[in-house]
Amino acid sequence: MIFASFHRRSLFSEAFFSMNLIFLSTFFYLNALISSPLIIMISEPRKKDKT
Repeated sequence: MIFASFHRRSLFSEAFFSMNLIFLSTFFYLNALISSPLIIMISEPRKKDKT
């Protein structure tokens, strides 16, 4: 009985960890996807001002 509950808990923690990992990776991917065009848009006028 104790072993079964422990096994279930470990499975839950593993699933939670993997979901967390997927969420974090997608968050960072979207963050990079959104921020890179913004950085280009911000740095573009500065390059034009120098020339």
